[in-house]
Amino acid sequence: MTPDLTTPWPADVTARYLTAGYATVDVGQAQEEVRVQQTFIADVSKKIRFAVCPATCSGCGEAKKVEIIKADYAAFGNRDDERALQGAKDWAQQHARDCRAMPRPQEKPTDRYLYDHDED
Repeated sequence: MTPDLTTPWPADVTARYLTAGYATVDVGQAQEEVRVQQTFIADVSKKIRFAVCPATCSGCGEAKKVEIIKADYAAFGNRDDERALQGAKDWAQQHARDCRAMPRPQEKPTDRYLYDHDED
């Protein structure tokens, strides 16, 4: 069984890795998330921005979200999205190397007919 490598990737997938079981580990686009976190001072909270990049295995279903706290300093440049994406790619590549799960087969109309049809 060989995978169909001509199938287009979903729009939000930036990288894809093939597992030994012919499943794929897909890496999504880095996005910004803002969370409110309580500080040490009572009744004071602070908004913290994160660069978040997801990766998911289509074989075993394991998923990982790489989160990097975004720097507020322009002097450092905004490389946090790139760092989150690279972290997700690193995890996806290692997971693809180790995972042996196979993707769930797609149901075919003929299969449904064979199992749902009662013969007299």
